[in-house]
Amino acid sequence: MVRQTYKANRGDLFSIPIDESRFALGQVVDLWQGTILVVVFTGDHSLLNDALPLAAGCGIDLMAIPFDALLCNGTWQILGNEISNLDRIPRPYFLIGPPEECVVEDFHGKAVRCADGEDLKHLKYRKIMVPIRVQKAAMALHGVGDWEKDFERLKMRQP
Repeated sequence: MVRQTYKANRGDLFSIPIDESRFALGQVVDLWQGTILVVVFTGDHSLLNDALPLAAGCGIDLMAIPFDALLCNGTWQILGNEISNLDRIPRPYFLIGPPEECVVEDFHGKAVRCADGEDLKHLKYRKIMVPIRVQKAAMALHGVGDWEKDFERLKMRQP
């Protein structure tokens, strides 16, 4: 038997299990040097056909750069692909370097500017995380498990 390997694609929509009957809807927003940027949309779903059309108009609760292990092993099941909404999803900016020489970079690692005081207060350093942390945060948002302080960095900041 040949094992299929998942390769992330921009726009991939996937389910994140919350409990036995509900899932959160996630999407691969961007790719860069083997990393994936994902969002988790607002709300939970019990029916597949209820969830897919929502990607274009749903709010976003979480944004993260996880490893793709739960996509590869099928825990997060691919539901389809939609790219029409991707330009409307804001991309994160990160700090890089020591505070006295800190620079702001975009998701693709391009230096945007020298960091100022506001950047140092509000932006974070890039952090790649294990996907189970993203799943646990999504679960906690829907009342399954506890919300942990570390999950705060995943919350989507609304302008």
